[in-house]
Amino acid sequence: MNETTLADLLAEIHTLTERLAVFENKYGLLTDVFYEWYNAGNEPEDDAWVMDFTEWAGVYQSLQLLTAEYHTLLKELPHGRNAINRHIQSYVQATLA
Repeated sequence: MNETTLADLLAEIHTLTERLAVFENKYGLLTDVFYEWYNAGNEPEDDAWVMDFTEWAGVYQSLQLLTAEYHTLLKELPHGRNAINRHIQSYVQATLA
């Protein structure tokens, strides 16, 4: 895969992370704590929170998938000691252009 794909994934990961931070600040829980609780079948006390909790869980699941895809693409970079370093150099040069 090319560097643009990694860059696109990274941008999407950051967007999702920012969305998760909104929920964390609103409800006072880190996402991993919330998700473990929610995934265990717990439901919100307030019906007004149902949509938020559903979205929060969905955003977290999406983040997990994109993060796994990002790691897979990184593993596909040409092997060698300096593969990550070459990726960083290429990425920085592309963003400065």
